[in-house]
Amino acid sequence: MSAPYLHVGLYDPDRDGEALREAARVNLMLAGADVERADVWEVRSGTPLAAGGRRAWLEVLPRDGAGLVDVVVELGDLVLEPPEARHDLLLAALDLVGVVRPVLATVTVEEPPDGLPDPGWPEASTLLVAGWVDPARAGAARRLRFERLAEAGVAVPYADGLAWGLDAVVRPGLPSRTAEAPAWVVAAAAYEAWTGREAELPQPGPPPRPDDDPTAAIPQLWWWSQAEDPDAVLARVGAALPDGVESWVDPSGEPGWQAVITNLGRGRAAAGLDLLRDGVAAVRPSWAAVQPAGGLAVPGMDPSLPMTGVLANPWVSREWAGAELPELEAALAGTHREEVGDGVLWVTDPRLADLPDESWSDDDVRWDRLVAVAAILSRIAHAAGRSTA
Repeated sequence: MSAPYLHVGLYDPDRDGEALREAARVNLMLAGADVERADVWEVRSGTPLAAGGRRAWLEVLPRDGAGLVDVVVELGDLVLEPPEARHDLLLAALDLVGVVRPVLATVTVEEPPDGLPDPGWPEASTLLVAGWVDPARAGAARRLRFERLAEAGVAVPYADGLAWGLDAVVRPGLPSRTAEAPAWVVAAAAYEAWTGREAELPQPGPPPRPDDDPTAAIPQLWWWSQAEDPDAVLARVGAALPDGVESWVDPSGEPGWQAVITNLGRGRAAAGLDLLRDGVAAVRPSWAAVQPAGGLAVPGMDPSLPMTGVLANPWVSREWAGAELPELEAALAGTHREEVGDGVLWVTDPRLADLPDESWSDDDVRWDRLVAVAAILSRIAHAAGRSTA
């Protein structure tokens, strides 16, 4: 099979593969598609899945006592187009998922659903970047975990289920809490919700410095105040930072849990540290953080999912941290530490500073520790009382 292909995996433990494929075939034909039997059931026309002469087909992947179907769609030139050009195709795929109603569906480019129903990590880091689940049929524990993802904004309601990684398709034009997040963060959340196991991050090679990598994510500088209205924080950020630096209030956060986000520009994570050092005295936040790859949410917005509130390089006000500051110091021991204004800045990213403890350079170790830090920050925020300004 030559690239590029879109794979929509349909998994259902209560139907065998043939029954699941037949449900997909019948619903495609009811929607006006022409589906013919050749070596496989080919979708030839009448649906965006096969628009523009694209090949598409339904393939059963054998699973003992369960059904797994791979809906394979040839992308052709769409792979070179911007993501919005795939909107109709992805929406048609999700509509098919919604009427066939498997327990779990995955939507990926060049990643067949071979690993279902129990993928390992890091395989799931690409298999579960986007998908759909029927929480009502997933079992009580999974239902609870996916409902927590929905509460955190990682998953959104669609077709009487929950979809993730596809916000631009299911909610076009609306704010997305995951739009700026690395795909593996969303995949890790879905993996933990589906399997109940913690994602173990892959071991990458030495990363380039952010300032030298033209493909790096656009870094951001986050500011948050426990007690003040975010618009007041935004005004102080605008006054403290140089002209031309763009900042806004996060539209996806809940009231009281909205950060002010400053766009640093591609490759300017290190410059963001300087802006933070220069700005905290005037802005007076409870915390601020340089986020080289953005983030999902403010720590504490969903205390049941601390991974959604990870701050990569945090500055924390001593007054706000109070008696919990020693616990933060212990959790961040071995990073680059600075006294800045009336708080402490910890740089944990080995691309931005020399770290006394080399174990922080291990992505697995670093992620686990930052999740623990997010849990501490969440606890401080809730102990101090959620801001309702």
